[in-house]
Amino acid sequence: MRTLIWHKEGAVGPGTDVAEAYRLDGSYNPVRLWVRLKRAIGGTNTLILDVNVDGTSIFALRPTMLPGSTEIEEDAFASVQFSKDSVVTLDVDQIGDTSGMTVGLELDEA
Repeated sequence: MRTLIWHKEGAVGPGTDVAEAYRLDGSYNPVRLWVRLKRAIGGTNTLILDVNVDGTSIFALRPTMLPGSTEIEEDAFASVQFSKDSVVTLDVDQIGDTSGMTVGLELDEA
């Protein structure tokens, strides 16, 4: 099992490639994505995330966190190849009022 972790301290805003990019050292299958916020989402906007492998989303439906939430887990992934030397990135597509975000993507060797 391998876990890729993205950590964003302070205010979290929308954007592409918002934290570290990871280059894979082998072929993997995604197992679980988890997100934890230091402060619950305020306001009415939801948090919508996306993880990409070589620019292609790994989700059929992107993970969404509702206002008032601090944690979610997702284990439904689209058919995306996690191959050696693929680059994995994190996007924040939409955000409510929050700060301090940690995202983990658990992978099993293929």
